[in-house]
Amino acid sequence: MKQVKCYVCNSSDTKVVVRQSFPDKYLTLINPDYNQGIRSIVVCSRCGLVYRDPQIDEADAKKLYEHFRDHSVLTEPPDQYFDRISELPDDKSENHAKLSWLASHIGDFLGSKGNRVLDIGCGGGVFLSKFNEWYQGWDRFGVEPTPQFAELARRRARLRVEEKMYHPGIFGGNFNLICILQVFEHVLDPIKFMQGVSEDLTDDGFAFVESPHISDLPHLPADHDRFHAHHVYIHTRRTFEYVCAKAGLKLDHWSVDVTVRNKRNFSALVSRGTSELPVLPLDDPDKVMAMSAWWREV
Repeated sequence: MKQVKCYVCNSSDTKVVVRQSFPDKYLTLINPDYNQGIRSIVVCSRCGLVYRDPQIDEADAKKLYEHFRDHSVLTEPPDQYFDRISELPDDKSENHAKLSWLASHIGDFLGSKGNRVLDIGCGGGVFLSKFNEWYQGWDRFGVEPTPQFAELARRRARLRVEEKMYHPGIFGGNFNLICILQVFEHVLDPIKFMQGVSEDLTDDGFAFVESPHISDLPHLPADHDRFHAHHVYIHTRRTFEYVCAKAGLKLDHWSVDVTVRNKRNFSALVSRGTSELPVLPLDDPDKVMAMSAWWREV
């Protein structure tokens, strides 16, 4: 764990959104002693970015994601998990909602044959298994650092999987679609990460990003899994656009939607291209504090 300044503007001037002292199961996976200290979610007073301070470092992240889906966190066996998620009816399936959203924006593009899709943080491969039901003929690849779920994705979803953390060029060649689903909020260096994604996209390709949105703050308790140590940033459209512009990507489509589990995600499609860098401040820190006024300490 390390103390950090604002990722966007390097300021150390922050307001505390909430202090946390509850046992965090993700910190327990890394080092149970981490739970002894006070952790905070803060908002930068200068630019409005919401982030964790202190936050895990690269060594912590490596250890965490090697054990991320251990039995202590995911209580059902991997195959049971795969079957349960795969068999959900459409109106209960978040993967169906993701694919419907994609189809509404780039359905014709996805109908092309012979393209390549990469899922970064693919878990057990459930999303690309469902993707294959909608769009046949795509070569499907995944990156998953947790061993038992990398194995599950190979065996059940028939993906080509690298069991490691993502880096650009991991498979060689470029991808027409890169999926980053419930992963972006985990990334310690989002600009560098998205620069790698840009390198791995084809000239006409898209990255599909889904991540928790800041509008969760007034609706979910501060000890909710969404606000544990594995999520280091909570984004808005402005902070996401800032990261993308820095990484050489432009925002093509954006929406914020409520899932069947009452979570608020943003969904975005980005592609290679230049875009105007948003000016600071990106968001109003006082509005963030007002949204989370019922929190403060848990």
